[in-house]
Amino acid sequence: MQADTQDIKNILMRIAGNKQRRKEIREQIKDVFSQNTSYVETSNQIAAIRSKKQQLEAEMMQTMPTEQEELDKLTLSINDDQQCLSDLAFSLLMKGQSIAIEGESVRYEPVIKIKYERQLKLF
Repeated sequence: MQADTQDIKNILMRIAGNKQRRKEIREQIKDVFSQNTSYVETSNQIAAIRSKKQQLEAEMMQTMPTEQEELDKLTLSINDDQQCLSDLAFSLLMKGQSIAIEGESVRYEPVIKIKYERQLKLF
């Protein structure tokens, strides 16, 4: 069992190293781009246009407060239902039950993902 944990640790360390190298390369690319005045000007124009677009969208959404409120409620409801679905499916899976779902023309297969997050060690 200890060897399996060591394999996981080695893979996590390899991922961390690759992420660091990716960050360094992205910074190099960003430096090269920032030295090109045409690129910088175009980027600034795009940022100004995006800002203007967001301002217009916000103004238009203010004319539709009911729809915006309903949209926000639906988004929260969908997120809650997705979490509930995930929790229920995981519980059934742990009990050894099948969790695949058959639709009219589609079969839904579960996708299980394990993600590691960095935690501070408390001594």
